[in-house]
Amino acid sequence: MPLLGLTPDKVSHASDYFQQMNDDVEQLIQSAFLYADDTPVDTMREQRLNKQASAARDRPISASVEAWAAMKAGSTVGQTYCLRFRLQPDSENGALRDPVAYRVTMEPHYKTGTRYKVYPTYDYAAPWLDAAEGVTHALRTLEFRDRDILYNTVQGAVIALHPGWRPSTIWEFPRIHMAWTPQAKVHQRALLSAGLVDGPTDPRLPTLRGLMRGGCHPDALRAFLLEQVTPARKETYHSWDKLWTINRRLLDPSASRHMAVMEHGKTLLHVIGGPDAPEPATVQWKQGHIVKVVRYKDVWIDEDDAKLLTEGDEVTLL
Repeated sequence: MPLLGLTPDKVSHASDYFQQMNDDVEQLIQSAFLYADDTPVDTMREQRLNKQASAARDRPISASVEAWAAMKAGSTVGQTYCLRFRLQPDSENGALRDPVAYRVTMEPHYKTGTRYKVYPTYDYAAPWLDAAEGVTHALRTLEFRDRDILYNTVQGAVIALHPGWRPSTIWEFPRIHMAWTPQAKVHQRALLSAGLVDGPTDPRLPTLRGLMRGGCHPDALRAFLLEQVTPARKETYHSWDKLWTINRRLLDPSASRHMAVMEHGKTLLHVIGGPDAPEPATVQWKQGHIVKVVRYKDVWIDEDDAKLLTEGDEVTLL
């Protein structure tokens, strides 16, 4: 965000709320909104694909409470379970077929270490956090449209436990696709793993730091993105030329320009009437911009260019 000149009012992490999320889980299990399931992953995936309910759905609430305790302890038995939302296993919308809300992960968390063994999925954490932090508008790309009803349902169940919380309004926007560019994280990770790029700051990657390293000014990127804000709800495809044209137009008035000639074959050009010492000056540039330059009496040029000149010629050097 600092690269874009943005200063957040507050920085928070999902891990800041792990304990509160877990506390709410206890109540959501008691209200039958969540249930524990030890169905093997492949079987669960097949059941969801075929719109079949899991046998674990009909187990008593006490069984889910016991399984949740085992999950939090990270026991061998607990690791075979996950928590699922009790929604509509036969729904035409695959997102509502009892998706997973919590999983057991024994890997240490980068902030909380080994304190927790259970971690929320995005489907639980996102609506919970937005409600807890008072987010008025949740910005989501169109690819999440099928999951919007899940977001609203989960948030409604959570808000029922916290009367002071308010629902968030989902604000959809289309993704921006850049031509011939691996924008998905999974594709970028593949390039990184294969050693085909230097890292996330490689200018060939469409990361923010990569773009900055490639010479893109933050204001140009912001201007480009704002141009894409339209009422249309469809994904757009663009060439990189559009962004770089905006970038060039932005930098043109202020960018310093430096010219060079090869050491071998350089020729000294003497400008008649030039200043005896380097002289700062300003010239009118494009779109009314004023550019600072320095005037010289002697200028190095390439030998091939010098052969085209004769004494007394009037020339323009670009």
